[in-house]
Formats: sequence, C-alpha cells, structure tokens
Amino acid sequence: MLVALLAFACAPPAPLPATAGDGVLPPPAALPLPDSISPEGWVGPALRFDAPGTRAGLLLSLDAAAAPAETDAAILLLDAHGGVSARVPLALHWQSEDGGDRVLVAPLPGPATDAALWLDADTAAAVTALGWELRVPAGEPVGPPDAAPPPPLGGRLAAIGVVPRSTWGARATTCTTSESSFSRMAVHHTAGWPTSGGTVQGAVQALQSYSMGSGGYCDIPYHLLVGIDGSLWEGRELRWRGGHTANHNTGNIGVSFLGCYHTGSCPSTPDPVSDEMIASAGRLLRAAALDEGVSVTSSTVLGHREHSGASTSCPGENIYTRLPELRTRANTAPYTATFVAQSFPTLSDAPLELRVGESASGSFTLRNDGTEVWSPGATFLAPLPRDAASPWAAPTWPSPTRAATVDAPTAPGEEAVFTLGLAPSVEGDATLRFGLVQEGITWFADGPDGGGPSDDFLAVPVRGLPPGGGGDTSPGDDTGPGPDSGSGPGGGGDGGEDGGGAGDAGENPFADAGPPGGKVVLAPGCAAAPSRPGPALAAAALVALLFGRVRRVAYPRGKRLRPPRA
Repeated sequence: MLVALLAFACAPPAPLPATAGDGVLPPPAALPLPDSISPEGWVGPALRFDAPGTRAGLLLSLDAAAAPAETDAAILLLDAHGGVSARVPLALHWQSEDGGDRVLVAPLPGPATDAALWLDADTAAAVTALGWELRVPAGEPVGPPDAAPPPPLGGRLAAIGVVPRSTWGARATTCTTSESSFSRMAVHHTAGWPTSGGTVQGAVQALQSYSMGSGGYCDIPYHLLVGIDGSLWEGRELRWRGGHTANHNTGNIGVSFLGCYHTGSCPSTPDPVSDEMIASAGRLLRAAALDEGVSVTSSTVLGHREHSGASTSCPGENIYTRLPELRTRANTAPYTATFVAQSFPTLSDAPLELRVGESASGSFTLRNDGTEVWSPGATFLAPLPRDAASPWAAPTWPSPTRAATVDAPTAPGEEAVFTLGLAPSVEGDATLRFGLVQEGITWFADGPDGGGPSDDFLAVPVRGLPPGGGGDTSPGDDTGPGPDSGSGPGGGGDGGEDGGGAGDAGENPFADAGPPGGKVVLAPGCAAAPSRPGPALAAAALVALLFGRVRRVAYPRGKRLRPPRA
C-alpha cells in the first residue's frame, strides 16, 4: 500500500510503502495550491498504489479563517486508460475545534489501485496541507463504542504527567481484544504530522480519527505517544491489545513518536528530534516498564523495523539510532545521587554545637548518577520533613524550605557540592536530615523519576546552646563577633515562629523524644509552634542573631567522612 501525497502544482513525491502499523497518518504535503482553481473544483494528479485498497482516507489541513463550513471531496477511480470509472464521495469523519483540520473517509465499491482526488473550489483554495490514500482496513476486531467513561490513568504514568484520554477528548474506543500482561515494548513514529491545528493535542485527535475512520482500527494503534514538544499522551488504553506491529501485538506495548523522523519517508526534511523528546520518551518507557513489569533489554524494547517479518523504516532512522539511549534512560532514574563526603559531623561524631544567633557553614558532596544535568536554582538540598521550615535555617538558604542549591551545573557522572549554613533559633539536641529535590519534577527518593538516596540519608547531629557568651565548645574556627554572613530570601526561623528553647518534651512543639539527661531531641521542619514565646525570649534571640558568632565548619579536619548511618 502506498501513502499518496498531493503536491498540487508540483509532481507528487515518490509514493511510500505503508505496511501494517507503519503509521496510519499520511505525511503532510505542506505545498501551496496552484494559482488557478477551476470554479468546478480542483483535481489532483493521478496516483497508482502498489496494492489494491478498499477504503479511501483524506486528511486535510485548511486555513481556518478561509475554510468553508462544509467540504465537498471525492475520490475519482480510474480505469486502465486513465478515464474516470467511478466518483466516490468522501464523508466527514472528524474535524478540529477550529474547523481547520478534517478527516474524510469512504468505502470503495471494490478493490482499486488507480485514483485521483477532487476538491470543491472553496476547500481547495483554503488547503495548506493534505494527505490521502487507498488502503485495506486493519482487520482488528471492532465492537460497539464503549459507553463507559475511560478509567482514570494511574500508577507511574499518571505520576510523570501523561495526558489521559479523558483530558484530550478521545472518542469512545471500539476495541474488544483485551490484554492482561505485557513483556515487551515496540517503538514507532506515526510518519505523519507532529501537530494538527497548531497543537500536539490536535495531532492526537486526528490520529485517532484517521485510524478509526480510514484505517479500520478500533482505536489509536499505539498505547502511548510522545509529542514533538516532549509532552506525553495516553493512546489506546493498556487494557486493550495494541494494533501497531503486525503479528507482534500480543503482550507488546506500542509507544510512538508523533511526527516523521526518516529521510526519504517524509515529504520534506524529517521533524527534529530534540533531547527533550528523548528524555521524555525515556521517562515514559521507564514508567510503563515499572508499571507493567517489563524488563528493559535490547531484546524486549525494539524499534518496529527490528520485529521479524517487518518491512518498514519505522521508527525512522533519527529515532532508531537513539534506541540504546532510550533503553538506558528506561533503566536509570533521571534523578539519582550517591553520597561522596560531607564536612559536617556525621551521626558517629560529636554534634555540631552552636549558640542561638550563631551560624556555621559546611557542605555535602554528591555524585550525579542519574541521566539529567543538575542545575543551580533547580536542584536543591532540602530539610526534612519535606517543605517544612527548619529552625536551623540560615539567612543564606534560598528559602526556609530549601537549604542549598548545587554550586554549578553537574552532568551525569560528575560530583556536585551543596554548601549551606546552619543557624539555630532553638536550643537542644537534634538530628538535622536532608533530602534532594528537583524542583517541580520529583524528590530524589520518589520513583519513577527519583532513584535515591532515600529521605533522611544525609544527617547532621547538632546542639543548640543558649544565646550569649561563655564556653564555646563547637568545632570550627572563630572568626570573631559579627553579624551572620550572607543574605538570601527566607532566612531561618527567628525563634518567634519556630518555637522557644528546649524544655520538657510534653511542652516543646519540637520535642521528638527525651534522651537521658533531660535533653530534648528536636525535629527540624516544625514551622510553627502553638504559641509565640514571651517578648523577653524573642528579644534575646534577635540580639543573638545580630551580634552572634560566625564560623565555618570543617569537621573533622583532613578526613573524608563515611556516609551517615540511619
């Protein structure tokens, strides 16, 4: 079967073979119409298909402002001498909300190989691109439309932001062949338009309509889709067997890139393959594999062309050459860190002692073992509990809930330093714990995008001493009295909001447990106490903050520390 591309004033490009599952949308022919269009309409060039088709399908892209309310179009079947043997009207099957993109289909009276397209004059004048073909329907079992609303998308696919069918406006499926388990995945491209009506959502809608109307599929052939902008979409529900790879659909998740990515298969240059698309596709493969229990290997995740019996360029050379990278991404959490060292004391060391109003700085060194670059202002070390202000926050923190950001962009395999200050606003013993977060995407402890370390892995034992002079026992070098160095948004607690000094565990809102000796274990991150401390205590904390000591922690000296114990 051949995909027919009308080039209007130009000769049509060489027809392309279209095997089952090799994309059901024809590539766009974004070519202008000729200057002269007859009042009786426009007839495109005659095309000969290499196999007889029994159904015609047309995909139109029109200038929405100039498009007529209705489209009159027909397939002209030709005899052996090039004469018209039959005129088959095409019926509207779908159109975009703005009316600019339309799918028209028609069954043929019998198998045909030679045909031409006719459009009415108003439609022809508004065309910006089109594709049409004669084809044999896919032959999938098709039932009545499912009256039940689509079930909500869940699991890791929902967690990474896959757009569900209910959101993009899918029509009811007519699939009847269920699927209960998957063991492999096939990667495709649609070999068609990456957008429709100017949006990726429009391309998804057009794909479904063209597949069901012209292709005879029960739904979109593919289970999951990747947009040219990196967006991710639910296609055919995973409860139904796919229709994407002939003789290999059982237990096979179909994942397709929207667009055309093979030189010679596209009417012009192939669509660009961005790193953002590959990163999103890797996340999609990873989430689907984890949800469905698929082990990702070079024999279980294949391009369409790699399946036995396939005769196709799908998924296009520009996607196919990146399959090894996609498999690596599917097997590796994008955001993964490994502990290297810390200048702060660990849980096996004596606690860092600071008076209320003093500050000290130190660092954690971590290696990027994920697949994404860590960036300043996006990758943060954060106190725990999550998104709760810490009573040990220093004014240098980016915010009360973010202790530090990475010092410099850090590529996979490189080490990053997170430098942060500590400034207690409360007294007593505590264990400060920190997690890593990629802002707006994931905490490193959460799958599928996060691969560790777990929350609480980074820990610092601390002791908050009363404000004032006398008995400096904390490690580090004194730099003399003076205000806290550095400034930044959301400085640490002032003692008024984060609670008062250590006391009885039953009265202190930060109390976690009372170890021997009456000391209180403080839990950082309790942002608000039930009541404010008295004015005298608040004033003392303010004086200490303004005139306390500042020191940098280097503890212990000349020694790389082992990871903290849980």
